[in-house]
Amino acid sequence: MNDHYDVVVVGGGVVGTAVFHRLCTETRLRTILVEQSRFALGSTGWSGAVIRCFDLDRLLTDLACEGVRYYRQLPHEVAIATRRPMQFLHFIYPDQEKYARDEVARLASDIELDWLPRKQAEARFPQMSWEGLAGAVFEPFAAWMEPARMCRYWVDTARDAGGTALEGVRFEGVISRAGNFEGIATNMGPIYARRAVLCTGAWTEAATRNAGVALPRPVRAKKIQLNSYLAGGCVGSYPAYFDPSLHIYGRPDADRLLVGSPVPEWSEQPDVTEIPTLEHSQTTLALAGRRFRELASAQPAGGYRRFDGYTDDARGIVAELDDRIVAATGFSGGGFKLAPAVARAVKHLIAARANKD
Repeated sequence: MNDHYDVVVVGGGVVGTAVFHRLCTETRLRTILVEQSRFALGSTGWSGAVIRCFDLDRLLTDLACEGVRYYRQLPHEVAIATRRPMQFLHFIYPDQEKYARDEVARLASDIELDWLPRKQAEARFPQMSWEGLAGAVFEPFAAWMEPARMCRYWVDTARDAGGTALEGVRFEGVISRAGNFEGIATNMGPIYARRAVLCTGAWTEAATRNAGVALPRPVRAKKIQLNSYLAGGCVGSYPAYFDPSLHIYGRPDADRLLVGSPVPEWSEQPDVTEIPTLEHSQTTLALAGRRFRELASAQPAGGYRRFDGYTDDARGIVAELDDRIVAATGFSGGGFKLAPAVARAVKHLIAARANKD
């Protein structure tokens, strides 16, 4: 690969493809995207991909709202192929009630969401148990996005704008001469570029080690098991949801309910494929049964395990690691809803540096 680029983006998941798309369609920078496997088939391909706004962290709420606005403005034919409307509940505990109420008031003029106090929530969603809760933040116009199709749209559109995107190309390190960054080394040979963006998710520790740069805080690989349960005809009445105390989230899927939860152990080997375990499925079902009464008779129906990159504060990292390498990683399971805002931030970092050259 003897061509020279302004930017090489490493990682073809939701963040990498969103960054690639922004750089190709909104700047004149010659950009190449490389992915070690297939686009959107790492953590992104197994993402819950529910697009919604509210979070107990205001920064993440604002970034997610930017993402919601972006996804709602997609071309009609793209939205039809990738977006499935659904309702969403963020369960709120008593110590979180004031913050939740204040945030709903702050956001209500911009995004459709409501505060449901417990009695109102019980009347609206009687199939759920509201024990121990103050209520919920309700987003009636949330959506599930089809991850692979969304990422493919970004890649195809960026290619149409002049970008280059390659699969089966693994990042192995940086190329430098006299201490100056000149590009990256890959299994398919060198790629020469002025700057690199690492959108490497669960693979970030190895990527930064190979690049010889340090992150401002760690990104660790965390296993998530998304469990599928046969729950009969009741599933269609369930919204998507997140319970911050029970650490479970999920959404309906045809005649099944998907419920995700972290695996307790951390791991440093995201390339190792694991299958879901019945023990974890049963543990998660017991937790979900505390919110969904009808799940008491549900049957485990498979699922999957995958990795994601987590930071301790769940905010992820968008930062220059040196004057030639930017990291956009570690979004702790929230990468899909945050990707549009992250891509905008990366574009500004890269463009600002390019203007100084």
